[in-house]
Amino acid sequence: MSRACVFCGDTTEKLTREHVYADWISKFFAEHYKQPLTGKIELVAEGGSTREFLQTPFQHTAKIVCGTCNNGWMSDLEADVMDNIKRMILGKPTFLDQAAQRRLATWCAKTALAIDRLQPEARVVPDSHYADMYQQRTALRSQFVLVAFRSLTGKGADALLGGAIKEPVSNFQVPASWPSGDIERIRQEFTEGRKAYKITLIVGNLAALVFGHDLPMALQINSPRPLAKRIWPVSPGFFWESKLSVDKIGGIPAFHAAFAPGANGPRKPPAALLGGYQPFGRTP
Repeated sequence: MSRACVFCGDTTEKLTREHVYADWISKFFAEHYKQPLTGKIELVAEGGSTREFLQTPFQHTAKIVCGTCNNGWMSDLEADVMDNIKRMILGKPTFLDQAAQRRLATWCAKTALAIDRLQPEARVVPDSHYADMYQQRTALRSQFVLVAFRSLTGKGADALLGGAIKEPVSNFQVPASWPSGDIERIRQEFTEGRKAYKITLIVGNLAALVFGHDLPMALQINSPRPLAKRIWPVSPGFFWESKLSVDKIGGIPAFHAAFAPGANGPRKPPAALLGGYQPFGRTP
């Protein structure tokens, strides 16, 4: 019996190797620069451990999905977002109406889920999110997705063309007005095995952050505007452009830490983002 597809759960098909970042991205970069693609991809997991992928950028795969998913809805999703992503990874201003936001948010969420499986010993995403995404074919109601611009760093083989930071979220800030009973309820849910996570991913000039949880309640997450724009739940249409740059606050690590102020992260979020919030920490 084959291992089950992480999305549809099918065990009758052999699993195929899914490109964590779509195969077309490396080809597109190479065609754009008219030379063989060089650079690196880095994945930073909880605690700061880094895994670097030395092969051709954007060619790493994970054997986690069946052929029907890989060549069906996942392939369709890539086709739906390709035009906008091509512009964004090259840093070109891109207008995102609500339909475009929905498609891009779904791609970001799907990519984040695939990224989590690259380090299976340190997974942060609840298993249920894979099945839910397969059923709904969209980003989930319990997810939030932000996008921003980032400058490429390094040159040649040292250029950081793509990567991700992933971690479980167990310490964060909640509104100071929250009743103590609600805070205790969240703490109890974590104790019973519920999860919250955030995964920041970068592709060229595009930076995106996916926050998700399986808590049996709704959460409203604030973002550090105008640094980043929320695309899920969808916002009014806007132009994604270099004016919304994570470079202004210290790059990708600071962007990752600033979202959900006070959450676990490589850097402490700017104090200005914490006004009106109080610390929340999961009891060990």
